[in-house]
Parts: sequence; C-alpha cells; structure tokens
Amino acid sequence: MRVTLDTNLIVSGLMLPNSVPGHLLEHWDRHGYILVTSSQQLSELQRVLSYPKIKKFIPKARAGRFINRLYSKALFVVPERVPPIIEDEEDLLILGTAVAGKAHLLVSGDHELLALGKYRGVRIVPPAHALKQMGGR
Repeated sequence: MRVTLDTNLIVSGLMLPNSVPGHLLEHWDRHGYILVTSSQQLSELQRVLSYPKIKKFIPKARAGRFINRLYSKALFVVPERVPPIIEDEEDLLILGTAVAGKAHLLVSGDHELLALGKYRGVRIVPPAHALKQMGGR
C-alpha cells in the first residue's frame, strides 16, 4: 500500500510516539507500507523541525534519524500540479505528491483535505482510519 502522510502528522508522530500518528510512523518503519513523499515535503518538514518550539519536543538526533530513514526507505516523487481546489498551498503540494506517487491513501488531520474525501484515486482519511485500515495498533 502506498501512503502519503501530511507533514503535520509526521511532526506529531515524532513528538508523540505513542499517539496514532506515532503508530503510523512506526508501522511504516517496520515495512508496513510505502511512504510516498517529495523533496518539497522534505524541505517543509526540515523547516518545521527547526522551529524552536518544535525542537523542544523533537531532539535534533531523533529528527536526523527520521530524515535519514526517509532518504533510505521512502518513495520520492515529483508532485503533480493540482488546481487550487483548496486554499493552502502546502496542502496542494501534499495532494500533488500523493497523486504523483499513486498513493492509495493521503493521511491528514486537515479539515479542508478531509472534506475532499477522494481526489484522482487517492482516498483522503484521518490518522485513526488509516491505521485501522493498515492493520496497525
């Protein structure tokens, strides 16, 4: 199964390993699914991880290990251009990444993305739904 995780979800999972987002990251790390991402999303993730308020909760070493795992295990694609069907440019980037990677799921907590439900074959679901569908905790 191919899955794209919203950047905020990745950050939440790194901050709170015992949360649903944390379990999604753990499930991926144990080869539960193919994580579809892009260099643009990686840049956004690195930017967010450098915020002082985030660095308090995610040590630099943990963030670095995760970034290294992304490079070695994730499927990197060039995002497709998505028409402005939602307002947030970063959400359009994530949606374009999921489409380009032929993801089965785009996992997000963003209400605007979730309201779409499905876009060009990609189902957009909340974290708990995705974890349950993948047979995770």
